[in-house]
Amino acid sequence: MAAPEPAPKEEEPAAAEEIAPVEVKFNPWHDLENGRFTFANQGNRSGGGDHDPPASLARRPSSAPARAAGAGTTASAKREKPSARWKRLSPAERLADPDFKAAARFHAIAQRSVLSDQASGHFIYGVGTGPDGQLSRLERPASAEVRDQVATKIEKLVKKRLDKGGAFPPVTEAELRSGDTPAARAYATLVKDAVADSYNDRERKALTFFIGKGWQPHQAVAIVASLKKESFLDPGTVQDGGGKGRGIAQWTATDPRVATYALLHQGRSIFNASYVEQLEFVNHELHDPVLSSDKTLTDRSYQNAGSKLRRSVTLADAVKIVVKDYERPGKRGQVTERQKIAAEIFDYWNMVKGFFPTTRK
Repeated sequence: MAAPEPAPKEEEPAAAEEIAPVEVKFNPWHDLENGRFTFANQGNRSGGGDHDPPASLARRPSSAPARAAGAGTTASAKREKPSARWKRLSPAERLADPDFKAAARFHAIAQRSVLSDQASGHFIYGVGTGPDGQLSRLERPASAEVRDQVATKIEKLVKKRLDKGGAFPPVTEAELRSGDTPAARAYATLVKDAVADSYNDRERKALTFFIGKGWQPHQAVAIVASLKKESFLDPGTVQDGGGKGRGIAQWTATDPRVATYALLHQGRSIFNASYVEQLEFVNHELHDPVLSSDKTLTDRSYQNAGSKLRRSVTLADAVKIVVKDYERPGKRGQVTERQKIAAEIFDYWNMVKGFFPTTRK
């Protein structure tokens, strides 16, 4: 059999237009008539695996035009969310990026305002706008732990707004803190949402914690409602008006309960404890007596409050026990107020979030 004629040689492209060849891999086990792949020794190319591919499949220059280095984007890059790119960039790179400049400036201002050691309470508690557009203020500062939580929530909301194509109007730090322009009020709303999200996280964590310790849902809500009134569930809260109360349960330095915590924690102060550590101590107090310095029993009243609380059936009764037998606030009328707070907490997490497997009694 005569040797097959070689395939006609294609003309070389001009040097200026030379394009790197594209390698085409060839599978000899396929039918050349219909192009379908087959298994070994099948199809009209079944004579073996050492055949050369036909000239039509020989390595050849690509017909696609050359692409300049860095030109164009992949399909995945086009689909990349702004929040993903935000995460990859440094703060300085975000400020220099035209797409992120406004958002990055707001984020930087808000972070400085919230994370500052002098951060005033109006960024953390009672955030809202009155008829004059001013942010409502409280004198109580927030703890570093809560400020960190709020700062994290702010960045999360910034990224969420970026993904939705939301705008970030220019605003100065002074405007943001005073709330006296429409743009500042819009930003204040975002900070307010971050504060609310941060608080909701702490509330959910507290409810989950106490239910996990064996308390019934209405009993857990009663505890959390009273702690909310005392401290907004902030482990670093200082009592309003310069009082001596500290922490989520507003312990005082001279209280034997504070000494008990130190005895149980190698001399550490309850005032330096984290949020979860303070929750642990509240639960401890409702189960165990207060100790003296030599670890002898001195006070079972808080433990007795826990025993009464475990026997409670309704949310109203549970709140009354926590207020009168555990928290013991100095102001009158606290039972009714905290019962209202407890009902709001229970209904929110049960009706809105489906958190409890029961209805409120």
